[in-house]
Amino acid sequence: MTALNEGQPVDRLHSYGLELDMPLDAGIEVAVHALRKEGIETIESCEGGEGHPFFAPTVRVAGGPGEGFRAYGVAVRAGLKPKSIARVWTVDDGELTGPFWDIVFGNSDA
Repeated sequence: MTALNEGQPVDRLHSYGLELDMPLDAGIEVAVHALRKEGIETIESCEGGEGHPFFAPTVRVAGGPGEGFRAYGVAVRAGLKPKSIARVWTVDDGELTGPFWDIVFGNSDA
C-alpha cells in the first residue's frame, strides 16, 4: 500500500489544537494536519487497510451540516484528493451516535 502522504511534507507546526493520546498513522498524517491547520475538528483517523478499522485512509470530522463541505474544500486546497465524503451515524453499545463526516481518500492518489 502506498501512503496517502508519500512525498508530501507534514506541517505539524501549524496543526491547530492537535493534542494526541496516540500517534497518527503515517499514511493519514498529512490529511489530519492539513484539516486541523484550518480549524477542522478531526475526531478519528486511520490509514486503512488490513488490520485497521477502516478499509481506506479515512478522517472522521465533527461538525454540523456544512462542516463536511468545508472540510472537503480544505482537503482539495491542500492538494489532497478525497475519494468520498459521507455523513455517518454509528451504533455504540446499542446507542445511535453522531452524526459525523467521514472523508475517505484513495490509497495512492493524493
